[in-house]
Amino acid sequence: MNHFIIYALMSALTATANPEMEDLWREFKKEHNRIYNSVEEEAERFNIFQVNIRTIREQNQKYDTGESSYYMGINQFADLTQEEFVAKYKSKTKVPTGSYVINEFQLPLNVPDQKNWTAEEVVTEVRDQDICDCGYAIASIGAVESAYAIKHKTLKVLSVQQIVDCSYGEIYYNYGCDGGIINGTYRYAMKYGIIEEQSYPFTHKDFSPCLYNQSTPSVTLETFKEVSSDEEILKNVVGTIGPVAITVNSELWGFYEGGIFDKNCTNNDTNHVALISGYGTEDGVDYWYLRNSWGTKWGLNGYIKIRRNLNNVFCLNTYAAYPVVN
Repeated sequence: MNHFIIYALMSALTATANPEMEDLWREFKKEHNRIYNSVEEEAERFNIFQVNIRTIREQNQKYDTGESSYYMGINQFADLTQEEFVAKYKSKTKVPTGSYVINEFQLPLNVPDQKNWTAEEVVTEVRDQDICDCGYAIASIGAVESAYAIKHKTLKVLSVQQIVDCSYGEIYYNYGCDGGIINGTYRYAMKYGIIEEQSYPFTHKDFSPCLYNQSTPSVTLETFKEVSSDEEILKNVVGTIGPVAITVNSELWGFYEGGIFDKNCTNNDTNHVALISGYGTEDGVDYWYLRNSWGTKWGLNGYIKIRRNLNNVFCLNTYAAYPVVN
């Protein structure tokens, strides 16, 4: 490309943006290490960025006026279109058939009004799945980590990569970095156990040979239990037993930064799995507290609060299950 065309493209890039937008763009590229392959690509991404900034500001105005209970912010997804964001997490995650139902939870007594297992230090740190769509493994293994910590008073960081590499295929309905399911992960863990991450580190890649060594000490499951779609029952489980892995529709979560997410999802399809680590009430609004797997620069240091007790209109609890560890 000759210098005149490059100059023209860069001039067009800056002519349509005000100085504030240019500053935000520079900060975004620096914060998220963005380097584009061409001037044309950067121009396209900058235009997308500006559209997203307008979306963020429109939502935040609704938050400021009390029309909505959550606000947005600039994060790693700010140079993606909505279609690109959805495609990034359009996994094979699905609600399994009833073939593997283990048990239904029975309602306990004395359920606390609020619970935060993260604050009780039985939830491992937020991971970043990055380009590997393995939220199913991160959330399911997260529930195993927490169940083990609650029972044995020791918090172990377990291997997500073991699930990505070793449970691949139709036996468990897991597909590495292309998504998977909660109960497939639990069924694998019941048979083989899960070793610690230090012995089998996360690589953000799949199609690697399974490196699991059965001689390595592991955390094993006795069973797992599936939870009714009733939110009160889900609250009872989280409040008295521990964190629960749950399928969700995350299509509208992209720019979430804080507050209580209260936007209806556009359809009932699930495309992601997260870990419910608690619940509570804030300014009279009931919420779930979920650990996500998009890193700590997203949301509330990697977490999201989602409004509860509105008949699951926010696309939660299509399928939820928790492990019982040995």
